[in-house]
Amino acid sequence: LLIRPLEVGLRYTFCFQSLPTKLYQRRRRPILPEGLSPWARRLTMDNDGSVEVLLQTVNFAQGFTFFNKTYQSVFVGANGYLTFKEPSFSWSGGIAMMSERIQVSVCQGQLLPNTEGSSIWHDVRDGDGDPRHIFTYQEVGATHSIDRSTFQVTLFLLTGDIRMAWGDVAP
Repeated sequence: LLIRPLEVGLRYTFCFQSLPTKLYQRRRRPILPEGLSPWARRLTMDNDGSVEVLLQTVNFAQGFTFFNKTYQSVFVGANGYLTFKEPSFSWSGGIAMMSERIQVSVCQGQLLPNTEGSSIWHDVRDGDGDPRHIFTYQEVGATHSIDRSTFQVTLFLLTGDIRMAWGDVAP
């Protein structure tokens, strides 16, 4: 899902595109658009916690513009949210929760990033003229499910685009 700002960034357009798949453990799984680079940083947080990440790169230090306001950092939440201004400690969603905070909701659920095999990664790409921050939730456990979730959100600093991609998502 590509979310692109229109006009002065007060409205957005949405474009859906299926990801290519590969055969993995006898079933087809989508390939996430951005693989992890060797310099990707693993984020450590509590199951309901978050980590603040500065939104700049070596060549671009202006932050990320979202709804016509530029933010210098984002809070990466354990439960699949990226929030601006302040962290989110809630795993519930819905219109009421979204109107209380400025956020990008990639997944709504009680995720458990501290379970064995789970990880949340932050990566920066800057060398191809389109600087971006990539947040990858990899095989993250969930309450009430033995399944795991893998998904990714990318914030493009120059264009204000947001790309969300989902692999497997626990029910």
